[in-house]
Amino acid sequence: MKPINTFSVHFNLRTEKGKEGKAPVYAAIKVNGEKAMLALKHSVATRCWDVRKGMGKTTTAEGRELNIYLEEVRQVLGECYRELQLKRRVLSADAVKNAFLKSGDDEHTLEEIAEYHNETSQGVLAPATMKNYYTTQKYLREFVSNKLKRRSFFLSELNYKFIQDFEVFLRNHQPVDHQKSLTTNGIMKHLERFKKMTIWLAGSSGYTVTLSRNIN
Repeated sequence: MKPINTFSVHFNLRTEKGKEGKAPVYAAIKVNGEKAMLALKHSVATRCWDVRKGMGKTTTAEGRELNIYLEEVRQVLGECYRELQLKRRVLSADAVKNAFLKSGDDEHTLEEIAEYHNETSQGVLAPATMKNYYTTQKYLREFVSNKLKRRSFFLSELNYKFIQDFEVFLRNHQPVDHQKSLTTNGIMKHLERFKKMTIWLAGSSGYTVTLSRNIN
């Protein structure tokens, strides 16, 4: 009979490591009964933490913001676990933890890539063109935050579905800074600028590997 693997993630505070009313958040990774503790680079006010639920208190703004981050961590840890399964690697809590830490070293977000492109392009592209790139960056940030309910979106996650969903977001977007909605041509321009940012940075140091993965 094929063994059934179990995987779970729970979060808790290390109050003994806290100071000034805040404590660091840890993820407890459990695989087949074996546990590994992962220190997250995030602290939260102890008054905003729900001990019983192992998450931020939804009655506080800090708690709600923390929960968005914790859900991202949970998703990435789950992806690390599934990748180990697909590659037929040894499944253990430490293996998942190490895969998470390794992915975090060379991962970049869409916000980072847009910021890098726009900072580097200052003085190279015309001011009017730069204004358009900053607008595309703003729409990307709103899409990730408001529609995907994420604080960040990693380049390694980028695929054709993301592009499709981003296009739908732009078509349905109701601007508040000007009266007219985006035209089809305007939408295509934003998608084209997004593509140019990723392709242009693909040849830059530190981005090559990330940008070459999972883009359909």
